[in-house]
Amino acid sequence: MKATLTKCVLAVALCFSLSGCFGAFNATRVVWDLNNQVSDRMIVKELVFLTSLPAYIIAPVLDMFVFNWAEWLTGENPIDPENPPSRPLK
Repeated sequence: MKATLTKCVLAVALCFSLSGCFGAFNATRVVWDLNNQVSDRMIVKELVFLTSLPAYIIAPVLDMFVFNWAEWLTGENPIDPENPPSRPLK
């Protein structure tokens, strides 16, 4: 019975994660914008990027599995950046 329940929970979780909810990726944009505002020099931005690499890994994962899904359900993204990036992510 426990194995069946585990399989059902995993199946439901898989359905929610593959539901096609593509959101604004605001957490990723906030991390990118913070790095972009550090300095005008590219070498400084690169050093900040390399030292904050875990943030660039965690933010998109949270966007994919938490925030974009919440945006799909409610119509509003829980992360609403006060100063959104001036240009889209590439």
